[in-house]
Amino acid sequence: MKKHLLLLLTVFTILFITSGVYAENTDVSDSIADTDISTTTGELNDDDNDDKVVKTDVEIKYEYDDSDINPNIDIMKNDVKLNYTKEKEGQTYKLILDDKDAKVGDNYNLIITAPGYNAINQTISLTESLFVRTSINLNATESYRLGREISINADQNLKFADADEILAITTAGTPKYNGKTSEDVIEAILNYAKGKITYGKGNILMLRQTAVDPISVAYIIRKNTELIAAIYSNASTTPTYLGTISENMTRPEWNDYVTKVGSE
Repeated sequence: MKKHLLLLLTVFTILFITSGVYAENTDVSDSIADTDISTTTGELNDDDNDDKVVKTDVEIKYEYDDSDINPNIDIMKNDVKLNYTKEKEGQTYKLILDDKDAKVGDNYNLIITAPGYNAINQTISLTESLFVRTSINLNATESYRLGREISINADQNLKFADADEILAITTAGTPKYNGKTSEDVIEAILNYAKGKITYGKGNILMLRQTAVDPISVAYIIRKNTELIAAIYSNASTTPTYLGTISENMTRPEWNDYVTKVGSE
């Protein structure tokens, strides 16, 4: 009798435990079925617009080797100027635009200006990656080109690198060149010299002239005690006079100078 009672108690206990586990499993299954898992599908909501990053790489190439120039870059969208952050790598400017409403196909106008160069306006369109790469070629103004060609020729004749001192004198600034300002001639002289000629050093002189006066440039170098000049008159890119202007000039040298340059 005791054996039968013990067997019944054992069977009852097993049934009780089994039914409890089944009940627990049923509750867990019900809780999973009631969970909202729609947010795991990867669909974006409206708040994701705040995370948009619009990037554009702008490579600027100059007609001359002017890598030290700091250009001005304006970015317009629907006639509104956008703010941006800028980082320079070589000749490329990496820009991150402040445009939270950006979408694929949006057009931006890039307006690039630089001293001595003609401004350019270029339109770019936004791709699916919100990234655009563009390359822009800037052409020099006529007066800047004149100043650079004179500077290049003077360097070839005078060898600036071997000079103890360099002086530049010009009438450019007020006189017109092909009907336009000639101030870019001065910009070209400074840019080509790469720090050897500056306002701060006092080795560039501008002669006061009128708008109808000719544009002339003189480069003078000192090597030891000798002064050698390359003088470019009337907007010429080849020297009117190339030779000494030292105080110990001979009579023939002085006569040659006056004949080519003039007594003034």
